[in-house]
Amino acid sequence: MPQPPPILARVERLAASESGGRRAWAELGAALEDAPATTLKEEGGTRVFRTRALGRDVIVKRWELSTLDSRLKSLARSGRAFRHWRGAQALDAAGIPTARCLALLTDGSRRPPRQYLVMEPLAGPSVLDCLARPLLRPRQEHALARAVARQLVALTLAGRYNRDHKPSNLIVLDAQSPEPRPAIIDTVAIHRLRPWRRADLYHMFASLVIEPTGCGCPPRRSLMMRVLVEHQRELLRRIPDLLPDDPGARRAARHMDWMRIAGLVAAHGDPTPRVNPLANP
Repeated sequence: MPQPPPILARVERLAASESGGRRAWAELGAALEDAPATTLKEEGGTRVFRTRALGRDVIVKRWELSTLDSRLKSLARSGRAFRHWRGAQALDAAGIPTARCLALLTDGSRRPPRQYLVMEPLAGPSVLDCLARPLLRPRQEHALARAVARQLVALTLAGRYNRDHKPSNLIVLDAQSPEPRPAIIDTVAIHRLRPWRRADLYHMFASLVIEPTGCGCPPRRSLMMRVLVEHQRELLRRIPDLLPDDPGARRAARHMDWMRIAGLVAAHGDPTPRVNPLANP
């Protein structure tokens, strides 16, 4: 008796390094849901899990296309999976560390249809982990704060900002080294920076404070100030004419930034997240 043809997923996007395995990815996409896996996060129709794909460890983000709106957006290549792919490409082009996307697949054989974004895993704790647990010594914490500040400047100069720049979305590469590198793992909310909207920049700072506060591990005042000081220093290094040489003027600018960020944090209300990102180590 002839075997039924294998169920294939639709390959929406494929990294250049994977172009030779298009058929294998199409077969894999229809089987990802049933593969042995460790769930890292699940909320609504979204699931993040670690599994094996084509002989290697990968991280997979799965979205259920359970509404007409989500299916129409997918057809228009404007759904969350496509936005994540484009955001990761933008960060990679700017030299900002992120999880490399391998494949974007749609499995239409299930109800509701599902989309899978397959990424390379990144080794390291999140910035939120570093705030919640004694993973780093104080000197290393300040090195990480400076690295986060430089990442913010790099985003700005690349003409981008992240609407969801919370510490659980930042994985720390080389966490124990003198030069840690925070990598952005959720790039759905990477947008073009609107130069007239300085509030976009303040919201990134506020996101770094709101989530850990809601998780019971607010960043220390000294670390928050370290981010502001290094952010200003890096901006002045890259754009020397941004502020006058007067140290008093620079302190006043930092104070204004501090007050704007504090106002956004206070206006946010209850910072407790719906799903505690510290629940899964």
